[in-house]
Order: sequence, then C-alpha cells, then structure tokens
Amino acid sequence: MSRRIVACALTLALLSSSVSVAGIAQEHPGDQGLAQDPRVLLFEDFESEQWRAHWSDGTEKYDLVQVEGGLAGLALQAPCVGGTNGAMDFRKRLPGQPVDLYARYYVWFELDFETVDVGKFPGFAGTFGECGWGGRPPAQGDRCWSARGDLGRTTLDGKIPMGTYLYSQEMTSPWGEHDHWDHEGSKHLLPTAQWICIETHVRVERGGGALLEGWIDGERAYRRTVQLAGADTYIETFWMNLYHGGGKAWPQHQVMRFDQVVVATEYIGPMVARKEPSADRN
Repeated sequence: MSRRIVACALTLALLSSSVSVAGIAQEHPGDQGLAQDPRVLLFEDFESEQWRAHWSDGTEKYDLVQVEGGLAGLALQAPCVGGTNGAMDFRKRLPGQPVDLYARYYVWFELDFETVDVGKFPGFAGTFGECGWGGRPPAQGDRCWSARGDLGRTTLDGKIPMGTYLYSQEMTSPWGEHDHWDHEGSKHLLPTAQWICIETHVRVERGGGALLEGWIDGERAYRRTVQLAGADTYIETFWMNLYHGGGKAWPQHQVMRFDQVVVATEYIGPMVARKEPSADRN
C-alpha cells in the first residue's frame, strides 16, 4: 500500500465529501493500515502479486491495470465481452460464521458503458452450495440466501441503477428479486467514467430475519428488513460476482474496474485523503 494513494488529495476529498457517518476508513487516511485493523476481515487493493491467494475460489477472466488519480496503482479490470453474460466470479469465505458485516468497494465504469438487462454485482451470500442463486430458490425453512448487488438497465442519460439482487424467503420468482435502491424516494444512479464508493451491510437475526443497507459515496441509499432465511443462518461469503442477465448478453465489449475492497465488522465508509506533511518554510 505504500506505493499508492500518495497523490491527488483533491480527488480523494471529492470522493469522501459526502460522508454522512464516520467509518473505519476515517481512522486510516488513504486506507493506510486498514488491512491491519482488527475489525477488518478482508482488505484487497490488488497490489500484491499474491492477491489471488486472499480469495477462496472463483472463475472468469480478469486483468490488473494501472490507474491514475485518487486510486492510483493497480485495479482489477473485468472485461465484459459483447455477446456473453459473465465477467467476474470469485468469493471470500468468511471465518467464524459472522452475522453482521459491512463490505465496501470502489467501482469504475468506462464511458458509454451500457446495460440492456438486469445483472449481478458484488455482495454477501450464504448459499452453502445448496440454494439461493442461479434459479435455485430457497424452500420454506431453508438456511440459504444471497444479497448480491444488482445493476439495472442503463437510463436514457447514461446512468446505471444500483440495487440488491435478493434470494430470500420473500421472493416470488425462482430467479430472485431485483430491488433497486430508492431511499426516501430518490433513485440512486451510478455515473460512468468516475470512481464510485459502494458499501453494503447485512445483519442476520436469530430465525433468519435480516437488515439490509446500502450507501453510495457515503450517503445512505437503501434500507430494508427482510425474512432472509427460514432458519438460523450466517454470512458465508463475500461474492465478487458480475453477470449480465437474465436473458440478454452484454451489448458490446466494455470494461469495469474494482478497487479497495474491504469487509469489516463495522461501517467502513469512503476513503479519506492522506494529509501530506507541509513544506518547511524556514
């Protein structure tokens, strides 16, 4: 981490300017030292040559690319190949059967990025290899579930709706529920060609009820209570999933980038700028 996040304090200030709740990241400017914080279960900045060893399993293709600005360094690039559906699929299995976790990541869509169908995005899950994904709905009383992110169809002004793709005891379709974020009557649409901070929270109660929350650039965008599972369950994995459809494939070849992925037991929040030492004027 010492090689990166050393410049463009203004960019980082803009990224974190809308923070409404203090998070762990505020204690670690530029995310320095965040990986060693005892509340952090996963920290991934894609800088280590061994980054793949931090994850439990997965498939799909990916590239590491050099980026500039407030997230300067390496980022994970997911190629979304026109005519196909998949792009990214790997997971982190979480220790200790946790029931209350937050996940934060940054995402960047290239200019003119387009979706023509709903799609899957990173998020928490407890599928246990049994159900809760891929047209495998949980039966009444099952422990399995998933609460991944959800991408909607690109709007006429080129923005992408963000939501939660949910397999729960409340779903009515075998293919899950697309619950677009619309906190207090204002839809949250993701712009292209800039880094965006996404954070999600899942807290599972005894009996399978759950609280789901989401933030975009530190501003609350989603809050819902749901009967997530039909029995006592827990958060099994954080799932870095990217899939277009449904029925329709990516409409063109395009890329999406991810960086600064964190899973923690408390709210994380956007990165804050490092304070560079002032020049000695004497």
